[in-house]
Amino acid sequence: MNNKYDPLARYPYTTNDNRQIILDKMNDEEIDYIISQKIKPEQFMPFIHLPNFKAKKILFYDMAEKLRPTDLEYIINFVNTYTKDMDLQEFKNYLTNYSYNQLADFFNGQYPYGKDKKLISDPDKLNTIIDSDETLYDYVPKDLVSVNYNDIPYANWVDATSKIQLKPQALEHMLKMTKGLEKANHEVDGGLILVSGYLSYQDQIKIYNHLLMEYGAEKVNEYMRVPGCNQEQLGYSVSFSLSSNRKILNSFQYRWLKDHAHEYGFELSYPKRKFDGEKQVITLRYVGDKQAMESYLKLNSN
Repeated sequence: MNNKYDPLARYPYTTNDNRQIILDKMNDEEIDYIISQKIKPEQFMPFIHLPNFKAKKILFYDMAEKLRPTDLEYIINFVNTYTKDMDLQEFKNYLTNYSYNQLADFFNGQYPYGKDKKLISDPDKLNTIIDSDETLYDYVPKDLVSVNYNDIPYANWVDATSKIQLKPQALEHMLKMTKGLEKANHEVDGGLILVSGYLSYQDQIKIYNHLLMEYGAEKVNEYMRVPGCNQEQLGYSVSFSLSSNRKILNSFQYRWLKDHAHEYGFELSYPKRKFDGEKQVITLRYVGDKQAMESYLKLNSN
């Protein structure tokens, strides 16, 4: 009868060094939480003495410290502020793809093109779709690679002084595709010039603002999404022009790409109305063999 209830009796990780600290810093409910979640002391002991420590946020603190190590007090304040309605997997995706500053800016309302838009948490996936209520904000793919001019001629239409960048998978399969076209029409690289690949959020803002001044919002929004909502930011899209001044829709290249791009994992990104003589480019997106085939069969089923 004189035995006192020990809230840590079911917690196998107590030691002489941590037992009293845990009892002093956590109530019974919090101790039950770390027991039920099988949380080990090394996951929370670095944080437990810091201001605003919350036991039920331990897994978020630990995840943040592992993925983006920084000042521990900053991690606590960041997690406490921005993860109220977020599960751990979503938080992991966000930290994998965005910096603390990017996330804080977005959640503090710094994205100016739609206050109700949701930030896509896992944009690195091959087949990410950007819905109308979603944005990438200023996401930058981690593994972009620069296109080598010796592999395919390019002329960056956004900034002539900048190299064109792509995700490695897109670059690899794009080069195979242009060589396939070259075999078909016996022109170097099929007569294509690469004019665009990855398009940064900042470049989208420049283009969007320029077009707004020239054409007005109604016309621009018919053909271009607002910055942060364009698939080119994912790094899987490529745009080509011809090495001659021929019309795209009347070219052998367009017909060949329409019939064969899926064999290399690409699909045409935009409907025909985009290729109207004013926009002298062919835009494709690398989506992988399976989806490219499905898109091709769907397009040609009618």
